[in-house]
Amino acid sequence: MLHDVMSALRAGDAATASALARAWTEAEPGNPEAFLWAGHALAAAKDLPAAAAAFDRGLALAPDRAELLTARAYLDLQGRDLPKAEAGLGAALAQDPNQWAAYIALAQLALARGDRTEAERHVSYAKRIDADHPRLLVVEAQLAGLSGEADRVLPLLNAAAQRAPNDPLVQATLGLALLERQHHAFAAQALRNALALNPEVPALRVALISALEAQGQGEEVIAEAEAWIARQPEALPARWARARGMTAIGRFDEALDDTGRVLTADPRHAPAFDLAVRLIGMGGGPEAVLAFLNASVERDPGFALSWQTLLAWSPPEARGDLVRRWQAVAPEEAQALEMAALLAESEGLEGEALALAAEAIARDPQRLQARLLQARATAFLEPEAAVSRMDALMAATTGPDQVRALIGWRGVALHRAGRPLEALAAWQQMWTGGRTLGVPLPNPSPALAFFQSPLGR
Repeated sequence: MLHDVMSALRAGDAATASALARAWTEAEPGNPEAFLWAGHALAAAKDLPAAAAAFDRGLALAPDRAELLTARAYLDLQGRDLPKAEAGLGAALAQDPNQWAAYIALAQLALARGDRTEAERHVSYAKRIDADHPRLLVVEAQLAGLSGEADRVLPLLNAAAQRAPNDPLVQATLGLALLERQHHAFAAQALRNALALNPEVPALRVALISALEAQGQGEEVIAEAEAWIARQPEALPARWARARGMTAIGRFDEALDDTGRVLTADPRHAPAFDLAVRLIGMGGGPEAVLAFLNASVERDPGFALSWQTLLAWSPPEARGDLVRRWQAVAPEEAQALEMAALLAESEGLEGEALALAAEAIARDPQRLQARLLQARATAFLEPEAAVSRMDALMAATTGPDQVRALIGWRGVALHRAGRPLEALAAWQQMWTGGRTLGVPLPNPSPALAFFQSPLGR
């Protein structure tokens, strides 16, 4: 019976393997080996409760059988019962220190905890048993990536894939590593291999679609999305992927239909909302977009993106009233407060603008435009007071992007205070510190600062 069950499993016929194993357990109800293989067959057939019951029956007959303890622990891992799984793996190794699969599982658990030293210890034990096993090579590749040995990752994973071309975990790990390194064509092939072996993993479909989109393969994106929808008709990521694919090849009406379905299920899906605006604009022009956006803010006044987009599409003379409407319906929304602050600044109401900006930042410290408004206001202070105020604003920032956004205004303050070298250092930090944030550069102040400094004389 064992030979028949194993043959069916090797052929990928989990249903036949399960039927044969059940017949074996019925014929030999006192044989723990029968229940071990029944559990493996049922797990391959995705019947995890029945697989767990089979392993438990086997353990009742042979509580010290290491293979049963390891197999049961792997099911606990799938069920996310990590403490129970770790205990089971330890028990298996206590009975048989040559349980190679237990070392691999414990190494993966250690990696999940961020304990690289513990993972390396388990890998070293596993290598004594089978140094070239594909699953071990996968773990070694993960450790190499964490250790900064990026050049070892792909060779290890390629070696694993050559040894185990039908192992979905190996193929998936290789595909994701290739995708991370932007080898999109090779990544797509490996991910397709993984999905052919295990089609029920949505994360692999997301990765495959990303690889195809990076290559501009809209038709292939649609095909993969439709295969996903056929398996999971209610999967929003599948419809969203098909909408993007349809857009890429110019089938805009169908793209808008899918985008509408996504927004019906998730009205605050920001990328779908942005695409819907673009598609509506292409088909119906600004009036259709404004009608859509006005309906959106009426339906969900708390959705900040709809207000921001409505402001962007509205004529300048209408924006003041829109900001007031937004603030009226969402008085505690940080983005509404920020927009109200900018409106007050544009109307010359400096005190009100600063109060609103401070309130916006208090509710959301990431509000960059509110911080820039505070920085601009330092231009009205005495020079040294402006420098002190900019130092205080920068001390209150929450990240490098905000620091870089404000550093240019600190340069302005330093230049006004007659400190040209410090001003130049501030502007240099702004220029070289990262991506451009659209911060107004106070020209020709940097040039003047240079010529006024000892370096320019």
